[in-house]
Amino acid sequence: MTLPLVGPIVRATTTSEAIIWAEFAYPCKVTVTAYPLHTPSSGAIHTTVSTLRAGGHFYAVARLNGLTPATWYTYELHTLPEATSTIPSNAQLRQCFRTFAASNIEQKSSLRIAYGSCRKLDHPEKDTLTAFGSWLEEHFEQRDDLWPHVLLMIGDQIYADQPPPDLASQVNPVASRFEEFTTLYKHAWTYDQGIRQVLAMLPTYMIFDDHEITNNWNAAPNWQQQALRNGQEQTIVDGLVAYWLYQGWGNLPSNATTPHPLLALTQAAQESGEDALEALRYSIRTTLSETTHIPWHYSIATSPSIFVTNTRTERTSGLAANDERIYAPTSILGDEQMQDFQSWLDDNPDAVTLLVSSVPLLLPPLIGLVEYYAGQRLWSAQRGIRGCLGRWLAQLQIKVAEKASFDHWPLYAASWRALLTMLNQRQGISLILSGDVHFSYAVSAETSAEQMSLLQFVCTPFQNALSSSDRRKIVWQSFFQGTSYGDLRTRLLPLQPKHKTAEIKRNHLYQDSLALLTLQTEMPTKYQISHTYFGLIDDRLKEVAHVTLPALSQPQKRNQSSGHKVDESVRTV
Repeated sequence: MTLPLVGPIVRATTTSEAIIWAEFAYPCKVTVTAYPLHTPSSGAIHTTVSTLRAGGHFYAVARLNGLTPATWYTYELHTLPEATSTIPSNAQLRQCFRTFAASNIEQKSSLRIAYGSCRKLDHPEKDTLTAFGSWLEEHFEQRDDLWPHVLLMIGDQIYADQPPPDLASQVNPVASRFEEFTTLYKHAWTYDQGIRQVLAMLPTYMIFDDHEITNNWNAAPNWQQQALRNGQEQTIVDGLVAYWLYQGWGNLPSNATTPHPLLALTQAAQESGEDALEALRYSIRTTLSETTHIPWHYSIATSPSIFVTNTRTERTSGLAANDERIYAPTSILGDEQMQDFQSWLDDNPDAVTLLVSSVPLLLPPLIGLVEYYAGQRLWSAQRGIRGCLGRWLAQLQIKVAEKASFDHWPLYAASWRALLTMLNQRQGISLILSGDVHFSYAVSAETSAEQMSLLQFVCTPFQNALSSSDRRKIVWQSFFQGTSYGDLRTRLLPLQPKHKTAEIKRNHLYQDSLALLTLQTEMPTKYQISHTYFGLIDDRLKEVAHVTLPALSQPQKRNQSSGHKVDESVRTV
């Protein structure tokens, strides 16, 4: 069996398919063989692919088809010519994965989602993902009951603008070339046995935030125009090429409804044996001039399904400073992505809507209120004195947003209103998973007419820390536990400590963490929901906090008023 330079990593998985991603030190043919874990003699599934060459690196994405739903598999990689292992023989990885359950087979089942974001690795001894590898090994025999079915890495898998100290001699203080980005990804996913073990066993999906490219990427309405004038085109292009090869490529199952343009380009280069780097660069460069569009959003075929948004490349960010549109309400998602989200909603009429966004939709109450009003554009479309006043106010709002590093959903008024309108038409409850802000919290929201209920769960960082000044600001604003804006009433949800060392203050969690969301099916359209934060305690991953959930339906509220005892860490919708 071969252990590659980077990986193997279990990526997009369905009831019958799994993708295994890996990077090798030289070109080769890679054969991946999967065996049912409990009945290995019942038959193996094989697939063989040639590596893709890109900038002198060699990548393989092997798609295993014909798998059985809800089944554990072990898998092996073999190469021709044979590769030399980069991991000592006494530290071999456990390589396995489980396919997703078919919803029409398991009437009573569960979906467990592990997630988080922001892995800077400036203090790798605090890395929760590394500890997660040990946790999975400790609970291997209980994997059917305890392991998550999927891992979501929601942004900032690398810090291209703040490389770890270990890479100071290999990467500039701000990465700008493809080779530097590849070095950062290799370090992030191989520096420790624990992280390699996590990625070799759990179906893992990823999406970028800003640090995969640079801090505050596309945050302002004219950010891209300024970046291009300052000579940052190569940083954006090469950062996105690296993102595609290390993250985006593995998110897409073969049955994706719309062929991805980079997937077609990548497959053509694999077949021809040509180096794909320049073709990928050219394709992505054309998106900066808006002559082409590359969709980075996708959905995950769990039950219920998950929609993963792209909240970075489609922002209103390419306007010139003198463009009148800079004074209009801005967008965080483009029209095509909004249409795809609406189609996904139509195709998944479930009691729970699961949405992933690298930046939060709902913020702690005071921050959300201020950011919401920073995105409102009063009178900017009018003429005369009121129009001049509106444009002056818009300029002030943009400056305030840049100074305060506001770049979350409430700031982008056009997309904010459109998304809430779409969710308002749904039955049931909407759950949003996010990261980005470097502290963890949970917040609920409902419309003034109680037509819609939202729960936002935020888990961040995997490994990073707020600066002392930023932490003081967050602690100060946390005196406000609820507020109203944009026709929403929002309130922080209580965090119940599970360990005496939990760093919780006014329902904010200030420590490196990884979260687990559990949806337990009680009947085809009814779920129990629970949410737990894990953190490092004595170098081991342990529960540090539970979210106390609100009543999620009118029947639940009636039960409470009638005196029935309700477990507040588990709610039914």
